[in-house]
Amino acid sequence: MQLRQSDAEYSESSELAHYVKNLLLHLYPSPGASTDHVTSCVNYFAKVQKCHHVVGADYAFISSTRHNRRSFIYLIIETCKTIPPNEELSSADYQQLLQMLCADIPSELVNCAVLAIDPIEGYSNPVRYYHQNLYVAVFFHIIYEKWLKLMEEYFIKEGNSNYLQLIKLRIYVDEIATGNNFLEIPPTHAVEAVMNDISKVQQEVTFTNFRKELFKHPYIASEVCKTPAHAEPFQDVTKEDDAVNGNVNAVSEMTPSQPPADGISISGTSNDYLSL
Repeated sequence: MQLRQSDAEYSESSELAHYVKNLLLHLYPSPGASTDHVTSCVNYFAKVQKCHHVVGADYAFISSTRHNRRSFIYLIIETCKTIPPNEELSSADYQQLLQMLCADIPSELVNCAVLAIDPIEGYSNPVRYYHQNLYVAVFFHIIYEKWLKLMEEYFIKEGNSNYLQLIKLRIYVDEIATGNNFLEIPPTHAVEAVMNDISKVQQEVTFTNFRKELFKHPYIASEVCKTPAHAEPFQDVTKEDDAVNGNVNAVSEMTPSQPPADGISISGTSNDYLSL
């Protein structure tokens, strides 16, 4: 058994190379930039550890690493925790809210998320969803975005699967899990449970119903709401020295850390998968 990773394996598994590259770009001389590079490095990695580095970031940066995705989840949780879980929102409402935190977040993300949840009963135009269902569905698609795209590509290539073809689907799911060590995937037992349920009723499997059934698994909600172990509230982010040029990002002013109101269930659970 291998007890220690090589330098290359550690760099990849910790996603460290990504942050070092980003830091070097930040240290490139610019007007008003600090020349104290040691302090800048310390400040930068402190922000990464506390999840403050995604404030105001574009979606390409947010989606580039597992830690960035989880940090963005934490930012959403901090920002939206005063919104009651039974608040009725349309997909457009939630898209606008997310755009306050990430201006170029793809609308496709929310559009796909609402396909996994049921709307509020009764006629409404536009269609509305409960906040607690919306945010978990969006988290589900942010965290597992790459895995879901691989699964969608499989169904496009292979077509819908009947219960007999589930063996082939199981093999493909296992291949993804073993061949992508640094890809965040849903819990194996949740995926297995969904395929077992489908096989029992002997129904045709489409990507849409496979995704919807997986999303309904009781373990998924707690899993996608996990946040990095060292995440810290954003109330002091405006006082931190920015690692880029010493300026404070204005978006941080929109993310106060306030105690949740009574009855609000949105919260993150520490997940010590990354300790910088």
